Amino acid sequence: MAKTTPRAIPSMGTGLFTLSPITTPGTELVRIDTPPLTAVLNSSRLADTCAGCYDSSATVEGNPQELKECTRCRVVRYCGKNCQLKDWRFAHSLECPIFAKLHPRILPNNVRAVLRIVLRLKNGKCKQDELDAFLKLNTHARADRNDIVLAAKAVKEYSGTDMDEDLIASFFTRLEVNTFNLVAYDCTPIGLYLDSYSSLMNHSCDYNAIVVFDGDRMVVKATRPIGKDEQVFISYIDTTYCVTTRRRQLKERYFFDCDCLKCTRELENPDLAAAEAAEAAGEALINSVSSSPQLQDADIIQKYKTGINTILKNMPSNQNSYITKQPFMALRNELIVALINAGRYDDAWIQCAIEYFKIDPLLYPNRGHPLRRMHAWRLAKITASTGQNQLAQRFNVDPVVVLLHVLQWLVDGESEACSAPLLQAQIRSAYQGVSQVRRDTRMGWPAVEERLEHALQRELEELS
Repeated sequence: MAKTTPRAIPSMGTGLFTLSPITTPGTELVRIDTPPLTAVLNSSRLADTCAGCYDSSATVEGNPQELKECTRCRVVRYCGKNCQLKDWRFAHSLECPIFAKLHPRILPNNVRAVLRIVLRLKNGKCKQDELDAFLKLNTHARADRNDIVLAAKAVKEYSGTDMDEDLIASFFTRLEVNTFNLVAYDCTPIGLYLDSYSSLMNHSCDYNAIVVFDGDRMVVKATRPIGKDEQVFISYIDTTYCVTTRRRQLKERYFFDCDCLKCTRELENPDLAAAEAAEAAGEALINSVSSSPQLQDADIIQKYKTGINTILKNMPSNQNSYITKQPFMALRNELIVALINAGRYDDAWIQCAIEYFKIDPLLYPNRGHPLRRMHAWRLAKITASTGQNQLAQRFNVDPVVVLLHVLQWLVDGESEACSAPLLQAQIRSAYQGVSQVRRDTRMGWPAVEERLEHALQRELEELS
């Protein structure tokens, strides 16, 4: 039974509203089981992700996915015949000859996405009501921008359609402000996804719902209780950044200002200028590292540690209060990735533990938030894969007890989880695999928690 309905809103166009009270976080508000208007993988993920079901789990877990490429175009890959046949019927049979002719050149994501729409329309694979719903979507982007004009011209030429170039250009402008990031189960963006019904959801930095993907199916879940006839809001951007950064991002891409309660309150923050400067410094550091491929792992790690320390010292008040703010969250995540890449798993473990125990409970009070659960799963995996003696000797904690505590937390919160089903299945499997150990160590957590608290505080002091 439908849980949402579209309604017109003064000054906001159209939005989605609940039809009945939503009392439990994690409740499905929208599930799109029909194929989207268009969906494509990012160019960087074409080699390791199935273009039929968008599964990249084997690659994420460190086991290269055995995908078979389309023998004709050699651009897309599939995990099996069912996925290949499904995508062939949806759109690939139409785009494949074009891709083959252009190979090894690969068209940009947005061009491939619009090309699919145009080809499906030309060949009667897209219903008129789908097109009508798409054309009703708001867009404030300029269709006469040079990049859009050139892209529309290219799509018209490749597709052989008699469709007007101006109409194709309008497809690009709608795509620009109405697409969703297609994300893997670990919250990594892997492509673009456009469904006209879901695109009606408006933005709020104080959002009450979140979009996840169950393979090739979009699901919208409540992050907190929502009243009857209340509007469903999602976030178009990362809301962990300060209000001025968020407003700049929204203005540049979506052409509006957010006046939600979160934004209004944060505008009164006396330390706002310092927060802006810190975020700019953090962004510059990340960009500097990413644009320097010659850097060794040890150099990257030192740069991030020094950067965190330097930026923290320029903050106007209690430095520990900033660990839940940007850019320190982003820098810590980059540090964790660098430590893992360098094989320094015990160092990565303590940073993941800080994230799980000290940051996420404050940043994401809803225990079902997908990023909070993904961070918990990352801590569980690195705990399981790091030598137990190594962690025990350095941090004076029993890593088995920590692992069981985190897995228990993940399992207990499953009913409210806004995570992808694939992640839930992996968590349950890991939990069942340690059932015997679980019974033997359940009583050990209070003592471990106290020692862990000391280890976390020492690490926080060293980094600041």
